[in-house]
Amino acid sequence: MAYFFDGDAAGIKIAMIVRNAVNGRSEVEHLTLLPNGDPVEPYLCRNGFIDVYEKHANDQNRQRYITVEKGNEAYPGQLYQCLPNNGKPSAAHAVVAEMKTKGSASIPKEIADCLTTVIALAGGK
Repeated sequence: MAYFFDGDAAGIKIAMIVRNAVNGRSEVEHLTLLPNGDPVEPYLCRNGFIDVYEKHANDQNRQRYITVEKGNEAYPGQLYQCLPNNGKPSAAHAVVAEMKTKGSASIPKEIADCLTTVIALAGGK
């Protein structure tokens, strides 16, 4: 079994539980963590999908959360906070649709690596 975690508090907590359950097996084959402790939304913004989050961001929330320019490293972390209540699933579906449109080369490395591992663990190629 393989697990994919982002850097939010829940992801870090569950990753620790999985690390203990791996029980001597290769952690690389069973656990994928996003770099820099990123939640998945800023990670996706930084890896080609910022336009999706721009489209889904609530204008009222922008005034509340955006304090830096779009090119600033902190911008993706602020932008995802602008999603409306229950907006994360809608944005996630839009990211998947965008990946489908753009093709497999658009899938960020950590996600692609995790999927490759899952397929291999399942006996695929």
